[in-house]
Amino acid sequence: MKHHPLLTRLNLPLNLGTLAAATYSSLYLLLSPNLAGVTVTPIVMSFAALSNRLMQRYNKTKVNSIAIGVHVVSWILQFIGHGKFEGRKPALLDNLVQALFLAPLFVWYEALFKLGLYKDLRRQVEMGIEVKVAKLQGKAETVEKKDKESVINGEEGDSDSA
Repeated sequence: MKHHPLLTRLNLPLNLGTLAAATYSSLYLLLSPNLAGVTVTPIVMSFAALSNRLMQRYNKTKVNSIAIGVHVVSWILQFIGHGKFEGRKPALLDNLVQALFLAPLFVWYEALFKLGLYKDLRRQVEMGIEVKVAKLQGKAETVEKKDKESVINGEEGDSDSA
């Protein structure tokens, strides 16, 4: 199959990696038709071009082995980071689509927040997170309180199963 000369020159032949990057970029532009979407798209496509270039230039088995190794180490570090610094399980365990698709866009927004962009959105996100954390802590406290009451009253097992 002959590839388009421009795509070939940009190291973006029609393959699974290029199509995945184009899909991510298009959906990010649809979700964020603003500076965030416009700036993340060339980054995503550049990584696709870089991976294609590496696959052309070096041994594919070696490139894939390194990529898999980096991927596995990154996931392990994410689990450690979530456990140590956030004290919660990663979103991957709750929603795979959110973890694999939306999380990278969220990280990009975090980077833009650090650069001082989208101050109002940052405040809204932080307030929303505070509300969620408070709800989670309230639910945890309610469950703990019920458990203590059950122990005090000598009840065992789940009271909803009766």
